[in-house]
Amino acid sequence: LREQNSFIKTEAIRAMGAVQTGATAAQVWSAIAPSLVADTDSFTRETAADTFGALGPAAATEPILSALVHLLADKESAVRRASANAVGRLGAAAATEPILSAIVSLLADKEEGARIAAANAVGRLGPAAATEPILSALVPLLAPDGDWNDVYLHTAVVNAVGRLGAAAETEPILSALLRLLTNKYWP
Repeated sequence: LREQNSFIKTEAIRAMGAVQTGATAAQVWSAIAPSLVADTDSFTRETAADTFGALGPAAATEPILSALVHLLADKESAVRRASANAVGRLGAAAATEPILSAIVSLLADKEEGARIAAANAVGRLGPAAATEPILSALVPLLAPDGDWNDVYLHTAVVNAVGRLGAAAETEPILSALLRLLTNKYWP
């Protein structure tokens, strides 16, 4: 982590992630996660998030989840997107209150790609993410506004709702889905 060249550092992170798998890797990454979050290079933080996700559910340790909470609020949208993708790859074990709270914030992000990544993470977390704050944050994202640029966001949110299953069967969600289905702007 003392390497100053960000290209070398990110390649070392990737290599270490490819070589190490399982519980031992999660222990090693848990130890260095705080240093990676604090790195001043955004590409290093993005690569760290990608690597955390690649480790899978075994990486859903407190230090890594704590690091992801911070990365989900990063100033760089690419880091926020990578972090949301990582959360999804960690699965239901990552559906802790701090992570879900950070995902709720990301669902309201100014950058559409970050909102899409957050919706995809919700879907990958499945029913474990079906909390009232998450469901409430999804409803406005289902609101049809006639803007075709939102088709990717609507698709990600609809897929997330479907993956939440019966837990998403609330009046606000069902009403929003019905409005989306009857949107005059959609062919």
